[in-house]
Amino acid sequence: YGSDITFRVEFEKNGNVIFSREVPLHIAPASENLPVAPNDYGYWAYDDTDIGFDHTPTFGWIELDPAYGGNNGTHYQMDDDDHVDVELPFTFKYHGINFNEITISSNGWTSFEPCYIDYFWNMSIPMYMGPKALLAPFSDDLETIDSDGDGNIDVWINVYTKHDEVNGRFIIEWSRALNGYDEVTEETFEMVLYDQNAMPTVSGDGVIDFQYLEVEDVDVTKNYSTVGIEAPEKNYGLQYVFNNVYALGAAPLANERVIRFSTQAPDNYVAPLAVDGELNPNEFSLSPAYPNPFNPGTHLDLTVPNLERVKVVVINILGREVAELQNGFMGPGRNTLSWNGTNRLGKPIASGTYFAVMKYGEGTQVQKLLFLK
Repeated sequence: YGSDITFRVEFEKNGNVIFSREVPLHIAPASENLPVAPNDYGYWAYDDTDIGFDHTPTFGWIELDPAYGGNNGTHYQMDDDDHVDVELPFTFKYHGINFNEITISSNGWTSFEPCYIDYFWNMSIPMYMGPKALLAPFSDDLETIDSDGDGNIDVWINVYTKHDEVNGRFIIEWSRALNGYDEVTEETFEMVLYDQNAMPTVSGDGVIDFQYLEVEDVDVTKNYSTVGIEAPEKNYGLQYVFNNVYALGAAPLANERVIRFSTQAPDNYVAPLAVDGELNPNEFSLSPAYPNPFNPGTHLDLTVPNLERVKVVVINILGREVAELQNGFMGPGRNTLSWNGTNRLGKPIASGTYFAVMKYGEGTQVQKLLFLK
């Protein structure tokens, strides 16, 4: 997150360079009034507090529930841990893939890949046990109620969809859904998919808005909510918030908040040097872990430019080595390491913060890990 700038410092004497060194400087986002840094594909997350950006969204609720003034929407009366497959009114390109249908879950998420997973438990993004091509405006345990215990549901989860052809958008609303934490708190939010004719992007990938009319993230016993998007293959994503931990630049969920996911970068953004969309193969690199936070396992991608001895270990916050993931020669290319949250003896580790440390030649790279139970 943020920007990496490298300065070249040179000392000269009589017109000759007598000392030269490259000095890296990392500039982190200063506040929540900046967009969330992009995922591996290039999707950014802008919210309505991001000041001065062309792609900052403006809250504009689209009510579909006729009980609250909505009209012309399609109603889906959904049970607890339920889903429905819906055909999209236009082709939507997402992470470079064209999709024509979407799965809608009663638990506040959708997926472009058909998915029959109905359990409520939400995890971090990437969500290795969850659906592919996940869009999660408010993934959480949303409930129905049988108030008198007669076996008949009195309060359903009401989901509405509508194709607003004039404005080139498809809306999905979860209306006044009860949060499973107390079965009293109502969550009302919606997701909007934009047609390229209405909101074009250079990449051709669709723009996605999450809007929140009334939300309260109260699920303290079940990881709160998960908000964000995930790649079709579940190997990376853009997590806005999970377990009440927000990404840098993300504004807290609140009434009349809107979050926009778009491949349109800020005008002042300078992308990392790349070769054919990949990290420079002539440099060592250790990717952020995915998923992170994690339980039970996580993965790290590392790029090695040539045959060399590489050591990757996991240490705790006291600097003590917990596990060894790699120690030996690695061939050039991209490699993936996995860690199942156990120590050298194969015993489970405690919840907390850890660090993956990659050592190669005279270089070292570090990535932060968060293990949750």
